[in-house]
Amino acid sequence: MNAREELNKIKEYLAIATDIELSEALNVNKRNIESWIKRNKIPDKWRMIIQQKYDKTTKSETKTDDSVSLSVSLLQAGAGEGVYNFKSQELLLTLNPQLFPFLTKENIVAVEIVGESMEPVLRQGDYILITPSKEERATEDGIYAIRVEGMVKVKLLQFKLDGTIKIISYNKEFDAETYDGKTSQIDFSIIGKKRLLISR
Repeated sequence: MNAREELNKIKEYLAIATDIELSEALNVNKRNIESWIKRNKIPDKWRMIIQQKYDKTTKSETKTDDSVSLSVSLLQAGAGEGVYNFKSQELLLTLNPQLFPFLTKENIVAVEIVGESMEPVLRQGDYILITPSKEERATEDGIYAIRVEGMVKVKLLQFKLDGTIKIISYNKEFDAETYDGKTSQIDFSIIGKKRLLISR
């Protein structure tokens, strides 16, 4: 389903017909919606806002809410020095699968943020939902959960043309690092890419 089809489905949920009505319902400029269609991607932030809007609509009109509860694996990741241990527990999420079609119990892991190195984008106690990478190496820049020498971290990764990976913290008090798989002896692997942020 492309962004245009998703937006049409959302308008159907909200019982509205036009993009202008959708922009008013979400309190977002119509040009933003046009940008989503052009890029064929609805930002995760707006997916959450849309779900909240939809949930309120279904409750007020006593419709059946299509949201489902997912109990997903939970681990902790240090936004700083890293966290060694995985948490042997699960996190219960309630999501509308029509708005988040890429998220199912089988392909997502919840990661709890510990530390300050990714502030102000990610804060202590936030969660990100990741889809564990099936590839040995990802290539698209973004926020990832990674494992470094047994520690789990959440960082912004930039993939360079020379094959190296720049590991970046949003908090400027933390230095950026570069990983070179050809020469480094460090045990490094990518767990998965951030697909959704759940702020505390």
